[in-house]
Amino acid sequence: MCGVLLILNNSAETSLGNIISVSCIGPTWMGGYFYDIQAKLKGRSLSLRFHDYAKCIQKQVEKAPSTGLCLVLSDSFRHSHSSGQLKLDLRIISR
Repeated sequence: MCGVLLILNNSAETSLGNIISVSCIGPTWMGGYFYDIQAKLKGRSLSLRFHDYAKCIQKQVEKAPSTGLCLVLSDSFRHSHSSGQLKLDLRIISR
């Protein structure tokens, strides 16, 4: 992964939840990288897993091309005894 920057994008939308994606900045000849995301709420056993592919682009743009995104709905993780802190585990898979 020399010369490649992977960016985890986590946008918190108050009415909806968290919108999560990964961008890859690097030489386009490298193609891209597969990745897995696991989202957990602190203090809960409930988790959500997501698998996707981030294509390499040469510069950062506001809306980076992605094959998909992960939407973690607010209601899915709501819990009265929880701090509401979302934990994300990211695993990058080389081709």
